Amino acid sequence: MRIWLALTIGVLALVLGGLPTHTARADPVADFYHGKELRLIISASVGGGYDVYARAVAKHLGDHLPGNPTVVPQNMPAGGGLGAVNHLYNLAERDGTVIGVTQNTVPFEPFFGRFGIN
Repeated sequence: MRIWLALTIGVLALVLGGLPTHTARADPVADFYHGKELRLIISASVGGGYDVYARAVAKHLGDHLPGNPTVVPQNMPAGGGLGAVNHLYNLAERDGTVIGVTQNTVPFEPFFGRFGIN
């Protein structure tokens, strides 16, 4: 019985001794997004189903991200969604300020051999 008590006390000492002693620190993610504009690229035209869903998400997304950035929806309906995907892959900033909503068929376009993708 004594060995279990000693083992439990030892484990508690290790766990509690390893806890940080500082009380607060700045969140670098919140500092990065604070006051910034997050662009939400929508790969569909204005007024369609994807646009409605994406704008509903954009309205509330900033409230759930650290730093509460402003989320601005931007439509790019070219090429059945491939224009937006190509923009996200080739041209958009890669710092987390640009995200996208694509149509559900875009990932399968290479399998279909359409739009010059092989």
